[in-house]
Amino acid sequence: SAPVEFAVIGDFGTDSTAERDVAALVAAWNPQFVATTGDNYYGSATETGTARYDRVVGAHYCAFLAGAAPGPRCPSGGTSATNRFFPATGNHDWTDGDISNYRAYFALPGAGVVSQSPTGSELVYDVRRGPVHLFFLDSQAALASGTEAATQRAWVQSALAASDAPWKIV
Repeated sequence: SAPVEFAVIGDFGTDSTAERDVAALVAAWNPQFVATTGDNYYGSATETGTARYDRVVGAHYCAFLAGAAPGPRCPSGGTSATNRFFPATGNHDWTDGDISNYRAYFALPGAGVVSQSPTGSELVYDVRRGPVHLFFLDSQAALASGTEAATQRAWVQSALAASDAPWKIV
């Protein structure tokens, strides 16, 4: 099948010079999509509500977003025809940014999602792009609840076994 080029970033949510440099590098590569490993927001970014994510995600990845909450840095909520930004949660998304802001900002699970957790959590989902199948878990929720950990584990094991993708990334 055709090659798939994508970027994976994490622990970036501060709007620092380093984040801007990485975002510029990603934009120069022009990958088909961006996936994150969490901590899309840190408390040092001072806005409130969805403006927090607009500052640290929308400002730098608007071209990959579709359906995100609009803000001053990404007024349209994204300029991509379809969502090409797939975030995972991190502990700072829960504690510094308040997970309700994360949920309100991102259009989750969004277009291209194959399935999501049987608990209905929009924070646990998978996306397939050609030969690449990505599986997103919510580790903070799993750490907080043994039941959630078991549910996510069962879901991802079943989804991995069902996938015929040559590349599976959790």
